[in-house]
Amino acid sequence: MKPHLAKYWFTAARAGYAQKNDWQSWADKHILSMPIAPPWLLQVSLAQDLEGLKKALYEATKKEWAIPFESSDDAIIGYLWWRHSLGQLSLHESLTLAGEAADAGDSKLHCEDIYHLLNELEAGEKPAHIEARAEELIGPLQEVAKKQWETIQKACDS
Repeated sequence: MKPHLAKYWFTAARAGYAQKNDWQSWADKHILSMPIAPPWLLQVSLAQDLEGLKKALYEATKKEWAIPFESSDDAIIGYLWWRHSLGQLSLHESLTLAGEAADAGDSKLHCEDIYHLLNELEAGEKPAHIEARAEELIGPLQEVAKKQWETIQKACDS
């Protein structure tokens, strides 16, 4: 397993894109393909929630790879926008969560830009207009999330 997969899994799960069934199925597939699975992978398989997944992946990054565990706020924002485009989040929800992620982390987006769109939406601006502007702003980060998810999926196939 590559260290970036742990980061990608946690990022997708933190954004609500990856669910318990996703990480458990992925871990189970890898466990079945190994003569002896590492403890962290067993913990991923047993993780019932985001906190359990975080603990399992943190242990993997700390003990096996000796790298710091972190998530990518840009990818989280990209996953949130992707969830919006899939109809899982409303425009308001996605902008609210994206603004919070940009505000709390190290995103290259400024939270003020996202909150400005949210404020305009709440003030009655046409949602289609806000959505088009949000797509220009956040859409490139959705591609970051999609590439990470594709990497995870390819790892499942190998």
